[in-house]
Amino acid sequence: MAPRWLNKFRSLYANAAEYHALPESDRFPLWSAGTRDIDREFSARTKGKVLLDLGCGPPAARRAVREIECSQYVGVDFLLDTRPDVVTIINCLCLRDSSIHSISCVMLLEHVYRPHEVIAEMFRVLRPGGCVRVVVPFVWQYHGYPDDYFRYTHTALRRMFEEAGFRVAILETEWTKGAYLNAAKLLEDAGLDFVRPWCRLLTRVLALMLFRLSAALDKYHAPGQVGMYYAVAMLAEKPADTLKWNGSSL
Repeated sequence: MAPRWLNKFRSLYANAAEYHALPESDRFPLWSAGTRDIDREFSARTKGKVLLDLGCGPPAARRAVREIECSQYVGVDFLLDTRPDVVTIINCLCLRDSSIHSISCVMLLEHVYRPHEVIAEMFRVLRPGGCVRVVVPFVWQYHGYPDDYFRYTHTALRRMFEEAGFRVAILETEWTKGAYLNAAKLLEDAGLDFVRPWCRLLTRVLALMLFRLSAALDKYHAPGQVGMYYAVAMLAEKPADTLKWNGSSL
C-alpha cells in the first residue's frame, strides 16, 4: 500500500475513477466533510439497527455508509452491475411496511424523475421513530446515473418531505455556503475530467488556491444570506406516533 503522502499527491492529478478509489483520508480535498453534525446524529440513531442504503451505487461509493455500526446493512440499487444486496426500482421497494430503522439517501433524488414516489416509499418502509439522511445537489455538474433531472433548494426539500409525513430534524446548507467557495469546488470537480494528468494537476492546484481566497471573500459577499450552496443535507424522521390502518399512514 502506498504511503498516505504519496496518495495525497496522486489525488491531485488522478482521474475521477482513480480519485474515488483512494481512501478519503488519502485524498487532497478542498474541505472536509461538511455534513459532520448530520452524519454524527444519523450514525448514533442507526447504531445497532437495520440500515437501508437507497441508491447505494458501486462498492467504492458505499464505503463510508458501511462504516456505520448498524446491525444489518442493505444496499439497494436498480443496476445489477453495482452488486447491491437488493436489485429493485426505488419507487416500489420490495420491503414490508415499517421494516427499516434508518435510510441513507445520498445524491440520489436528482436522478429520480418522480421523487415524490420515492419519498413516499421511504416513509412507508421506515419504522415510526426511524430517520432518513438525505443529501441532494444544488450547484453541481450534470452527472447521469443513468440520467440527471433535478436540483433542489433547501425550501423545496423540506416541503417535499413534510408533505410526505416526515418531521425535519436538521436542515443544513451552511457547510457549502458562498459563491466563491462553490466556484472553487466546481473547478476541482471539472479538473477530474481532463484526459491529460498535467491538466488535472493544474486545475486542482488552482482550485486549492481559489479555495483559500474564497474562504475570505465569502465572508463579505452577501453576509447573512443563504447565498449559493453546493448541496443540501437533511435529517428527517418518521414521527413515533404515526398510526397505521390497512397499510396506509394516517
